[in-house]
Amino acid sequence: AQSQSAKDWEAERGELKSELELQRKLHADIKLIADEALQQCTSLRAELEEERLQSKAKVDALAESQTVDAQSAKAWEAERGELKSELELQRKLHADIKPVADAALQQCTSLRAELEEMRLQSKAKVDALAAAQAAEAQSAKTWEAERGELKSELELQRKLHADIKPVADEALQQC
Repeated sequence: AQSQSAKDWEAERGELKSELELQRKLHADIKLIADEALQQCTSLRAELEEERLQSKAKVDALAESQTVDAQSAKAWEAERGELKSELELQRKLHADIKPVADAALQQCTSLRAELEEMRLQSKAKVDALAAAQAAEAQSAKTWEAERGELKSELELQRKLHADIKPVADEALQQC
């Protein structure tokens, strides 16, 4: 019985050793898998953290952009109100100025017509004056020529008188 027990124990011991060896191999395989999984988890954790930081930056930028957009919208709304008020004021000014501008334009048109009439009258006067001056100049030339002729005639008459006077004086004395 003891030898049977020793055989059983030896068989069990062999099985236990085989099982232990198998467990060691499984443990070594599982450790490699676990190390690989840990390394992948560490890598994924780093990627996840990077992604989280990028997402946070995007969210922060979007929130800031929305704040800026909201401020821009408020500023634009205020500016829009100012522009509407300015436009209304310009319309009122235009309504007030238009009749004055129309009257001024009418006056300018009338003054332009008067100025054109005066210009035509002045041109007619200048033309008439120029014609009168030309006629005067022609008359002066004619008169100058006539004056020359009269002077020559007068000179001739003086000479004749000078020639005739002694003869007339002699004739008078003889008579």
